[in-house]
Amino acid sequence: MQGAALSTSYFTAYRALFHKGKAKPGESIFVHGASGGVGVAAVQFARAHGLTVIGTAGTDAGIDCVKKAGAHFVFNHRQADYMKQVVEATNGIGPNLFHVVR
Repeated sequence: MQGAALSTSYFTAYRALFHKGKAKPGESIFVHGASGGVGVAAVQFARAHGLTVIGTAGTDAGIDCVKKAGAHFVFNHRQADYMKQVVEATNGIGPNLFHVVR
């Protein structure tokens, strides 16, 4: 079952990023809840395809996981000002794409 769950996460992330989101190198993506299976896959795919990756997690362990997965910026979504930090990380523009993992 672990193999099936792994491929499901990566197929889901790939479809969201490239089929639905039309992600392109040079864009930025915000992955909310990036420490879970689909979130980690989205971070890895986005980074590998030349996107600037901004991720969130709610624990120190989750934040470490997202950093190790390759995110350029990682913020704690339990802090009240995390969206302000996201906007600042993109020089006031905000990300091109949003990937929310539930």
